[in-house]
Amino acid sequence: MPTAIDHPAHDNLGDYSVYKRVPNLDAIRLKRLQYFNFIGVFLLCANSIVWTAVWWNLQYPLLATFSLSILFVSAWIFYLTKQQKFMVGFGVMISCVLIWITVIIFAASGPGRGYGGSVHSYFLTIAAIIYFALIGRRKLWHLGIPVFCVVLFLIFEFQLIVFEPLIKLPEDVRRSANYYTWFSAIGSFLIFYIWLAKDIHDVEQRLNFSNSRMEELLENILPPTIAQKLSEEGKTFAEGFVNCTVLFADIINFTELSRQQSPNELVKLLNRVFADFDDATHQQGLEKIKTIGDAYMVASGVPTPIRDHAQRAVDLAQQFLTIMEKYPNLSIRIGINSGPVTAGVIGKRKFIYDLWGDTVNIAARMEQHGLENQIQISESTKELLTDKENITHRGEINIKGIGQMNTFLIVSSPTPAL
Repeated sequence: MPTAIDHPAHDNLGDYSVYKRVPNLDAIRLKRLQYFNFIGVFLLCANSIVWTAVWWNLQYPLLATFSLSILFVSAWIFYLTKQQKFMVGFGVMISCVLIWITVIIFAASGPGRGYGGSVHSYFLTIAAIIYFALIGRRKLWHLGIPVFCVVLFLIFEFQLIVFEPLIKLPEDVRRSANYYTWFSAIGSFLIFYIWLAKDIHDVEQRLNFSNSRMEELLENILPPTIAQKLSEEGKTFAEGFVNCTVLFADIINFTELSRQQSPNELVKLLNRVFADFDDATHQQGLEKIKTIGDAYMVASGVPTPIRDHAQRAVDLAQQFLTIMEKYPNLSIRIGINSGPVTAGVIGKRKFIYDLWGDTVNIAARMEQHGLENQIQISESTKELLTDKENITHRGEINIKGIGQMNTFLIVSSPTPAL
């Protein structure tokens, strides 16, 4: 008979680091703003240098100075971002770009006049950047500013405002500026889009990882089939099982031991014992239902029906006795009963998979009225066992709430450890 392995990890009070939370959505959104700000600073600096040179060569020092001032604004945005004032930095960046484009439109272009037919395309780029950068933030201006930018684009695109530009650019400069504007607007959008695609990929990986960890946690709390059913249906439920076996194991001198050891040492000891029980239960293909203090409850044939559910429960009980040989200061009582139960997940919060019915109550009484380091079974469990040679009749005992019941003991020696 296989036995549990004494893993070094059992000395820990459970290593649950795998269930640590991934960064929440707010942290991810702030990180997105941080990168958007850094990318924006780079693009602002590049455009500032280009337009400063253009206006200076055309002998428009006022516009050149205005373009040069964008470098100082970019430095400010960079500083705000480094100080983790991401929203403030993003707001300054968007305001700066909107003012800059508006100045260029009214200073050197007009509706349908060469360069004026392209510079307003920046508004669409800004609208897309704002929307994606602030996605998930339930703020009015999350949609308000992008809509405003689209409206500005439509106004200049369909020449709803007619005006004469203050500066008439030479033909070759207008043509070059036209090409540069399209290249800059589309290039800026692609840079943000490529980074956003990477950001979405990273978030999807985080969500998948978080989802798998939550599923793993749920399956550690509930049987896998029950966890899947609960995830799919999203509501609690209960169902009946006609043939199953319930086992209770209780460490009988644990209370006395608690007076001799520190709480931390005591819990570590209990953790090692129950971790070994977990391994043995898993090897037998049975389902641990819960622990109640220093008691351990197992179901055989629930939630997956098993033909030999009674024999597997007895085999598991013998493994428990073998495991307890490693802990000479501890003793155990084991009680087993077979019959119908109701099983399911009920309640609204902190739910667990549990069993109800007389079968459960009698199994608990079998343990409570049992003998030290012995396996006591009910008559219903005895009738289901094929090998009855190692079973001895203990006699009738008075079971609280039930009355006189025939009980039996498994007298075979514990299974030797491998």
